[in-house]
Amino acid sequence: MKWDKNIGIALGFLCSLWALAVLPAVAQSSIVDSLRVSYLVSSNDSISFERYYELTNAQLDIDSSAFMASLDTLKKMAVAQKGTYYIGRCAFLEARMYSRNSDIKQQRNTLEKALVSFEEANSKENIASTYYAMARTWLPEGDYEKASIYYQKALVGFKALDNREYMANALNALGVVQRRAGNLDEAVEYLKQAAIMSREQGQVEGEATALMNQAVIHKQRKEYDQAIPLYKRALELAAGPPSNEGMAAYIYNNLSSLYSDQKRYELALDALEMPYQFFAANGNKREQAAVTLGMATNLQGLKRYEESIRKYRETIALSKEELFFLRDAHTGISQAFTLQGKLDSALYHLGKGGELDRQLADETRLQALAEVEARYKNKEQQLQIEALAKEDQRKQRAIIKRNWTLVTGGVVLLLLSLLLYSMIRQRTKISAQNQIIQKSLKEKELLVKEIHHRVKNNLQMVSSLLNLQSRHLTDAAAVDALQLSKSRVRSMAMIHQSLYTGSEVSTSVDAKAYLEQLCEEIIGTYESEQVNITLETAIVPLEMDIETLIPLGLLVNEAITNAVKYAFVGRSAGQLTLALQKSHDQLYLRIEDDGLGLDAGGSKGKNNNGFGTLLMETLAEQLGGELKWDSSPKGTRLHLYFDGLAIA
Repeated sequence: MKWDKNIGIALGFLCSLWALAVLPAVAQSSIVDSLRVSYLVSSNDSISFERYYELTNAQLDIDSSAFMASLDTLKKMAVAQKGTYYIGRCAFLEARMYSRNSDIKQQRNTLEKALVSFEEANSKENIASTYYAMARTWLPEGDYEKASIYYQKALVGFKALDNREYMANALNALGVVQRRAGNLDEAVEYLKQAAIMSREQGQVEGEATALMNQAVIHKQRKEYDQAIPLYKRALELAAGPPSNEGMAAYIYNNLSSLYSDQKRYELALDALEMPYQFFAANGNKREQAAVTLGMATNLQGLKRYEESIRKYRETIALSKEELFFLRDAHTGISQAFTLQGKLDSALYHLGKGGELDRQLADETRLQALAEVEARYKNKEQQLQIEALAKEDQRKQRAIIKRNWTLVTGGVVLLLLSLLLYSMIRQRTKISAQNQIIQKSLKEKELLVKEIHHRVKNNLQMVSSLLNLQSRHLTDAAAVDALQLSKSRVRSMAMIHQSLYTGSEVSTSVDAKAYLEQLCEEIIGTYESEQVNITLETAIVPLEMDIETLIPLGLLVNEAITNAVKYAFVGRSAGQLTLALQKSHDQLYLRIEDDGLGLDAGGSKGKNNNGFGTLLMETLAEQLGGELKWDSSPKGTRLHLYFDGLAIA
């Protein structure tokens, strides 16, 4: 018996799949029994296939073994029906099984087979649904371009069927994909259309979802006044009827994050109470951990440190293998203990947080390398296929050439064709090689940035440890020595930070920006309320490599620190000048103040036994120059000519 298309529309796969997915396990068992009876009393082969299809689909959520046995029987029924539509339905259901097993590659391959079958059967509804399912397979891989293409195809298909409910779902999905891709304006337009269409169809959940996704974009843009009304309207819709506590929990969680960004910690805590109770009652430990972490952060913002630490510890107990939550929880505990003055405990949790951060970085790096390797292998296979195809074309043309050897005009035309083919092939080969080289360069740039990031983080950790240690010391000289060491570490960390935060990987740093920032931080650290220090700079634009900039930065750090601490004792104001100029094929560094001079007070100036002075002289030698001092009661000037290993 041939397939009746009206029955196919009435028993559409997506409707039955959605109905089965939202029922509890006990109710599903009763549905399986009901579907089994319905299948046994079916009046014809087409209806029997649909009833058995729904029975097999329901078993996937209950018993995987029973599902596999039923799927095998369903495939035999499809073959007996002798229609590509039935084969496509079996492939679609099999793809759902691969989705449950997180086998994205097999899921996508099986959906492509289903699509071919549905296209041969001209089953437009199932074609659109398959496009929708294929779009979702590209999201875990972050390929938003392909996901958007397939969602667009699904939208066109649903529009042709005038299925406005599914059109709204596709628009909502497109909005989320564009938001993840960073196309925020385009995302908002899709979501607005989705909200309007859902409202027209009475789809409360669809409208609430679209409004919440719009609010997320406004929050991302810090447009809080626009985001809050959208969140509140979405909450009204989630309240029902019918009520949807799960959706309300996620909306409250997002709203709490917005309040936290605004430092309205009390409101943020109140918003988290409902999702905390909901996720705890439903056993969603990961979501409960996320909510608990948010509560701990807001409690710390309210300076309720003991409560905050308890919530951080609860997050750790719930998280288990969630490294992101564990890292943030240990880091939060470290901050809370530091603010309470419990430095030993703070140091312990700071170390735990740093270790977890390294684990996360390693996992991210390995995952990125695995994805790059997979993409490279796929590209390599594609190139081999193309090479074989081109070789086959070449052989076919050779046969044609032999057949036309007696025709003079044909020989000329063939020669021209071969020349054109050779040029196209060469250009294609060069283009493919360039793409591979570009990908390799991007991978290396990522690794170089990661190295500088690691170095900067390690230096920051050393700085934090020095800061913690200084709080335990009472000897002023020891505290001052630690502060100087911390300043030297910071001067190096700033260089590595500049190297990895740029849009492109570089081995050089803007010397002018770096030296000005360094001096401002030193003055801000040591400047007292009684002395107002003015800094003037005259630095030529230079891109300086790290081998030159590190000793130069340390030298400037020592000189400026020495001047700020000792040059202006007993005065209400002071003047500092930092100059870095070109002088022929060398660079000229000048640092001067209008303070007491080297001989005044005895505590400032060039002390042959002083570590700072010896360090500056060593650094000057490393730069290939000799440090010189000029001093008078009107101030001190340090100047240095050195070989400028720099890129102008």
